[in-house]
Order: sequence, then structure tokens, then C-alpha cells
Amino acid sequence: MMQDALIELSNLSKVFYTEELETWALNEIHLDIRRGEYVAISGPSGCGKSTLLSLIGLLDTCTSGSYRLAGQDVAGLGSSERAGIRNREIGFVFQAFNLIGEMTVYENVELPLTYRSGLSGRARRRRVEEALDWVDMPHRSRHFPAQLSGGQQQRVAIARALAGRPSVLLAHDLYSDPRCRKRLSSAATSGAARRQGGR
Repeated sequence: MMQDALIELSNLSKVFYTEELETWALNEIHLDIRRGEYVAISGPSGCGKSTLLSLIGLLDTCTSGSYRLAGQDVAGLGSSERAGIRNREIGFVFQAFNLIGEMTVYENVELPLTYRSGLSGRARRRRVEEALDWVDMPHRSRHFPAQLSGGQQQRVAIARALAGRPSVLLAHDLYSDPRCRKRLSSAATSGAARRQGGR
């Protein structure tokens, strides 16, 4: 394992069981990712990409193996502990965006921040406004998802993931779009600079 790794996976496996068979979605994965690295995971449909993202994103647990995030062993944590770390450390841009239709753009981006203890309303507002600015969407802050194009919804999902200034940013099936790659790279770079500056 590299000493400066942000993500460390060792012998990570995920098995799905039914009454009649077991399916190995992942088999003894080894992966180290440094802070600041950009990594693309590619492969044919059904090879385990989504499962791996779910494990890295703490949306699911592994069957065996170890997972260390920023030096902390997170493989055996319970659901509430994983949720807390996920909220603080991981930004996830889902393939279907997962915006809440009854909430405005502003409210969708702010929602994960409302679960952050110690983050004032003023600090949340500043982060939401910055995140929307990163993706050129401040003029749509009062709109609802149904009033946006697919590309605009994608930008809101990116803003929501970045507003928390995560250590890890996971994007599911978005990098095939060159415009999305540019948005993620530029916004993540801006966000990292602000995170390091403590703003």
C-alpha cells in the first residue's frame, strides 16, 4: 500500500447470494488512489464497475477484504457510521442524477449540507452559491428539476456533489460526455482550492 493513498482497497470482494447460487461481482480487488488523482474505471457491462463505485462510495459493504479511506478502516462500519463519513468525505454524481422533483435547484444542492452538524445556514448558503457558480447555474437556483434540460440537471447533480467539498468525487457513467469531463475537472479543481484554503 502506498503511504499517501486516499483510497486503499486490499483483497476486496463482493458476493451476491441467492438460494441457488452465489455471484462474485468483485473478486479480490487491489486499488490505491492518491489524493488529487483522477481515475477512470472502464469495462464491459456486468463486470462490476457499479458495484465497485457503491463500495468506494460507502453505499454498500464488501463481503471480504479491507477498505481504508484517508487512513481509516471503513469496511466494517455500520450503516449510520458509513452515512456520516459519506456525507463529509464523498461526493456522488449518479447516472440518473437523483434530483428531488419537489425541491428547487438550490434546495437540492443544499440538502446534503443540512445533515452537517456545525455548519451554519450562512455557511450552507455560501457553499450552495459557490457550487452553482462552478457549474454556471446560479440563474436557475429557483427552478425545479422538471424545468431543466438533461444537461442542466447533470450540472445541478455535480454542484450538489461538490458543495460538500468532498475528499472523493465519484461520477457514475458520466465521463463518456466530454462536456461533463470538463465540468467535473474544472469544478473539482476550484473546489479543491477552496477546501485547502479553508473557506
